[in-house]
Amino acid sequence: MNQVLTPFSDNQNFLYPLVCLIGMHGTGKTTIGQILKNQCGFQHLSVGSYVRAAKNNLIPSDVPYRLISELRKHNAGGILSEKATLMLLEHIKTILMTKPVSLDGFPSSPEHIALLPATTHFVVVECDENTRTDRLIERGNKTVRKWVEGQPSQRDLLLDNLQQEIKNQELNFHQLNNNGDLLRLQDEVIKLPFCLVKGISYSVT
Repeated sequence: MNQVLTPFSDNQNFLYPLVCLIGMHGTGKTTIGQILKNQCGFQHLSVGSYVRAAKNNLIPSDVPYRLISELRKHNAGGILSEKATLMLLEHIKTILMTKPVSLDGFPSSPEHIALLPATTHFVVVECDENTRTDRLIERGNKTVRKWVEGQPSQRDLLLDNLQQEIKNQELNFHQLNNNGDLLRLQDEVIKLPFCLVKGISYSVT
């Protein structure tokens, strides 16, 4: 990564928080993103959803065309190219001017951490392996997102290193267990320090 890839390096203080959801496929990051959206007013962004849209020649109305175009070159579950990373971060920076953002699929490697605002919150999402496997099988049966047991993605393989680097840097780190109790999960999510009831203004700390 070079100096060009630092859209947050000016230390700008954003009124709204950025929350990165980290976890293996099937742990329920999308569910948490939807809770943040519905209960706390976040805009939820999913790198995986963007990539799938790009591969199907779909252009979401709220996503820059050049970002979608660049993501067409991306392999699902892989590490974003430097060009795509820069475009994604610029997109996030624009949204943070007006609302909080939850982000699924980034950072995907320890090197990405330095590109994010120092105030970023990292939420590690976990569940037991049987629950995760059942979810992936069910998703594979209902969608085109097929899953092959024993073939983790490149992003999954870097998760341990990513989590360790977040801890080493003593960043804003949270853990959530998502084993299927939706009401309990919702209660835990809205009690996280960055999450306020929808309609209440965020304040700069």
